[in-house]
Amino acid sequence: MLEITPIYNFNTINNGNNLSYARYNVGNDAISFSGRVGAEKFYKKGIEILIQETGLFRDWQTLLFVKNYIEKNFAGKSLIKIISGGCSTGEEAISISILLNHLKGKVKILGIDLSESAVNSANSRKFKFQNAKDAKYVSVDDVYTALKDRFLVFGTDRTLSADEKLQKELFDKFFDITDEKVPLIEQKLTLWQKLENFLAKNFMAKYKPMFCGTKIVKLKDGEINNCTFKVGDIRDIETLTNGEKSDVIFFKNAIYHMISDDVGANTFRVIKPNGESIAENIIKKLKNNLNENGLIVFGEEEVFQTGDKDLVPRVMKRLGFEPLNETEEHEANVWRKISL
Repeated sequence: MLEITPIYNFNTINNGNNLSYARYNVGNDAISFSGRVGAEKFYKKGIEILIQETGLFRDWQTLLFVKNYIEKNFAGKSLIKIISGGCSTGEEAISISILLNHLKGKVKILGIDLSESAVNSANSRKFKFQNAKDAKYVSVDDVYTALKDRFLVFGTDRTLSADEKLQKELFDKFFDITDEKVPLIEQKLTLWQKLENFLAKNFMAKYKPMFCGTKIVKLKDGEINNCTFKVGDIRDIETLTNGEKSDVIFFKNAIYHMISDDVGANTFRVIKPNGESIAENIIKKLKNNLNENGLIVFGEEEVFQTGDKDLVPRVMKRLGFEPLNETEEHEANVWRKISL
């Protein structure tokens, strides 16, 4: 179990709406989350930064797939238990609960995260959204997955897709935008951006400081009361669940951090020498916590985040899982537990 010491919460347009930074002591098998796209790296005296990135309705097609599977296979159960591993500030768990809201009283969701500050934020049922003003590149929400939910609060000039319209309807049904005042945040230029401006001989055109307006939204009173959030390590899942088995375990965009030597947008990232055994140990623990025909859900295209895109599928098949949503276009990220 990693010893966690919260540092601070910080929101930045470069990395995502909802980021939580926490500090933890680094052990031999430490999980390194430093190096996300645009993220700071901080290595000092054995301390690294845990960076968590999330958003409402993230990986939408995967959420719909899992929703349909639950309705088809588990709706007859008296209680459906779901784990959100690496839950960050809770948006994933809340999104799942919203999509299964029609199964009132039958769904119980537990969110687990290493960051105490993130878990406290999740339990508050309040979420921060940021919007960039006076920025040249304001279409960043079309680039970074974790920024794709900004339109829910701030709107957008582009035409919403059918899926986004549905997400907006759900947001308006379950959330209120509060009148809490948050100071305008200036996202200052990095030294690298300043250097690029200098080399371009144009100090303003290429990059401009971004001023991030922040709004706080909260779940409406009486909505979504089936989610509980705890500080913990997914590797301690049996203790955290008191040995009770689950039907679905979400562990999205996390396992590749644990098996590779760098978690940033690094083309040269390589698997740790013991990466496969790390993955196997984690997946074994998740499997032991799953009911028969239960699901493990990874992030969309998560397998492409490492140098060996076959590693996780290889381990999943070896341990008795079958892919459910594999196509010619993409690898499966939803896997069902089967009997060997």
